[in-house]
Amino acid sequence: TGADFEKEIFKGIDSADNFLFVLSPDAVESEYCEREVNHAAERGKRMMTVLHRATEPNTMPATLRAIQWLDFSTTEFENAFLELVQALEKQKAYVRAHTEILTQAYHWQKNQKAIQHLLVGQQRLAAEEWLLTEFPGGMQPPCQPSTVMCEFLCESRKNADNLMTDIFICHDDADKDVCHWVVQSLSRHAKTCWTYESDIQKGEQSERAIEQGIEGADNFGWFLSRSTLASESCQRELAYARKYHKRIIPLLVAPTPAEQIPNELRGLQGLDLTETHRQAGLEALLRILRDEHEYHDRHKRLLVRALKWVEGNHKPMFLLRGYNLETAKAWLHVNENRTQHSPLSLHKALITASETALSDQSDIQVFISGSRQDSDFIRQLNTRLQEAGQNTWFFQENQTKNANAEVDFEAETFKSIASADNFLLVLSPASVASVYCECEINHAAQLGKRIITVLHRDISGNPMPNALQSLPWLDFNNTAFEKAFLALIEILERQTDYVHQHTEILTHALHWQQNQKATQYLLVGKQRAAAEDWLLTEFLGGKQQPCQPTSLICDFICEARKNAENLMTDIFICYDAQDKAIRNQVVQSLSRYAKTCWTYESDIQTGADYERAIEQGIENADNLFYFISPHAVASEYCRRELAHALQYNKRVVPLLIAPTPASAFPEALQGLQYVDFTNNTCQADYDSNIDDILNILRRDHDYFELHKNLLARAIKWETENHKLAFLLRGHNLDNAQTWLRLNDKREQYPPLPLHQQLITASEAAKGQLGTDVFLSYSRTDADFARFLNTTLQEAGKNTWFDQESISTGVDFEKEIFKGIDSADNFVFVISPNAVESEYCEREVNYAADNCKRFITVLHRTIVPNTMPEALRKINWIDFQATAFEKSFPELIQAIELDREHAHQHTVLQ
Repeated sequence: TGADFEKEIFKGIDSADNFLFVLSPDAVESEYCEREVNHAAERGKRMMTVLHRATEPNTMPATLRAIQWLDFSTTEFENAFLELVQALEKQKAYVRAHTEILTQAYHWQKNQKAIQHLLVGQQRLAAEEWLLTEFPGGMQPPCQPSTVMCEFLCESRKNADNLMTDIFICHDDADKDVCHWVVQSLSRHAKTCWTYESDIQKGEQSERAIEQGIEGADNFGWFLSRSTLASESCQRELAYARKYHKRIIPLLVAPTPAEQIPNELRGLQGLDLTETHRQAGLEALLRILRDEHEYHDRHKRLLVRALKWVEGNHKPMFLLRGYNLETAKAWLHVNENRTQHSPLSLHKALITASETALSDQSDIQVFISGSRQDSDFIRQLNTRLQEAGQNTWFFQENQTKNANAEVDFEAETFKSIASADNFLLVLSPASVASVYCECEINHAAQLGKRIITVLHRDISGNPMPNALQSLPWLDFNNTAFEKAFLALIEILERQTDYVHQHTEILTHALHWQQNQKATQYLLVGKQRAAAEDWLLTEFLGGKQQPCQPTSLICDFICEARKNAENLMTDIFICYDAQDKAIRNQVVQSLSRYAKTCWTYESDIQTGADYERAIEQGIENADNLFYFISPHAVASEYCRRELAHALQYNKRVVPLLIAPTPASAFPEALQGLQYVDFTNNTCQADYDSNIDDILNILRRDHDYFELHKNLLARAIKWETENHKLAFLLRGHNLDNAQTWLRLNDKREQYPPLPLHQQLITASEAAKGQLGTDVFLSYSRTDADFARFLNTTLQEAGKNTWFDQESISTGVDFEKEIFKGIDSADNFVFVISPNAVESEYCEREVNYAADNCKRFITVLHRTIVPNTMPEALRKINWIDFQATAFEKSFPELIQAIELDREHAHQHTVLQ
């Protein structure tokens, strides 16, 4: 009651899938019914008629006369009703989609056709597919797409396609009506058009907007009429389209003398769109637009990109990357000899520059995430960032567009987030509600990215994603764009080196993870040291890092450190399997400080003797952490591990992780101070426990590290029947003697008799030990090199192996060159990484300058001409295609060959 009656009726029609008209003499004479019928017809609704009382057909509204009615007047109601239900069930999904799209289209229209009310994503694609639905056997659709619906879908497609179109319509004002008909007719087939009337934005420079409209269109439709031929503007547009090799389609819209047609158009097949031939001309135009559509679409996209690149002074951010570069190269290769609408020199220049810059192309600095409903603002922001020298990733410029290939858009997007230094989210009601944006935000947070939020539209009352709740935003909604933009640039320029290094390390870590965490994908040398320094960076004044080291990054850096330190660690974790959750938490927290831990899940190699591997893990660790819990104190495994640690005077650090009676503690732990995790009530308590652990690890660190290194060496020496190959030499012996002298009276965790025996035996053999083999390899092949070194030592060969032979704090390269000087043979482990390593190259060149005997062993396949010059003529021993136990005797034979001669060469040198 009290509502606008007609308005409510029209709203009811709009929201209904079907319009059912009850035929009777009164109904066909009713002006109310007539207005309802006309409104439904205008909306393209499915019309159904049921005959209630006999009615003269010619009195029916014109819209209903061609529709077959269902006869309720002479047929039993139930029978007629079943027919009606069957009719309503036909194409039900198609008709429902019509109503949904119609509702959204009129909502868009009522809101001044604002961009944020357009369809995006899957909704848009589904609506476009609906519009292009074809019914078999020439059947008519049950309902008709209205003009507003077609315009709505085409504008949604334009918005999704960065305002690019299928055709630019060049016409004079006098032909405006024909232009309107052409645009409307093409929109029924989801073809997008650029016209002056609808596509020049307020405040935009008209001439440049027209040029961009031509650049961003696949085709140039030129209206042939007297008024167009006389128009200077139309002539300029035609010349501009020809300059960029656009496909030009002459459209005859009014009788025009042939002699007045420009020479450049006379050889082209025109289409007749004069009133009597209009429908046939439209069908011919649609065929042309479909013909070679992919070629012209790619021509357009690459042209727009190339022009941005030129206008941006050839900044690398506008170059092509990845999939886009590959498809551009293929497009150019297939079409470079084309005679019509051929690729431009500008296309070629962009593709060539992109190829040239491929190896050192600037990384992505800003990944822009947001809803397609905010595309206009995002485009503006993206352009300003690029102008400010920021290399950006923006879905409408960078996301793969390929209808003929299966492209995983989520994987492509996630890969780009990983490779970007910063993740920028445009906040609006649409973006905080978007599942796509939420996935992107969560992925960025999971990767520890620096996340920056900019407010575009008010989000009051909208729940924020968890990852953003504590982040402040830059207000572009209530602040002038330029002022807010300067604040954004200021943030992006903070800690750029730290943030970029996060991206680089993360990229390496993800590559390692994707390759089953294989050793050859770990960081080595300066890269590893730089990554560890980065991880340990402290920010002054308690400031938070701009981006977070993820658990993967910390794990990656710790594994690289283990690999560099001969698999030795800071801590052996002794715990019961039922306490795994707290174990994982502590290990992860310590990895944040580059502390390496040994656990049986991650550190026992496939095929290794389980019990001996655990013993070696204890021997090769500075400390044993004993996790006290009722489960652990009852565990026979934990008891044996503790006993082994005590046997070798390891520092034992108890951690109370679950309430346990003191009387149940192992006897060896009862006098020790423990770190208590059981009384924690908040995160700060836990963090305090971790600080306590770190302080313990720092205390006497150097003593325990050398205790471990010498113990590992001494156990090898003892296990291998005191072979001379395992004795200490040079700096290692000097350091060991000093360490023993300073600590032999130590009360807690003193040096062992085994330490003393190794050092004494090494002193006795001083000056008598020669080096049979210097082992040169890339740290990426450390697993193989370690195994080869151990096997050589077990075979009685004295080796020089950097992970055992260089002491802390000495000149690394100087020690390596001394090692080469002292060795009778130079064994080079061949792999792609080794032949590319500058360190290995310097070692080979030094050995060649000193005329050392070279022996090469193939570990991983290489291209022979990539080998260092000095090694190319030497036959390698193949450890890749042949089993180790078969190849190793060959290596021993090579070392034994003319052994005395090789040794005398070393002595005389």
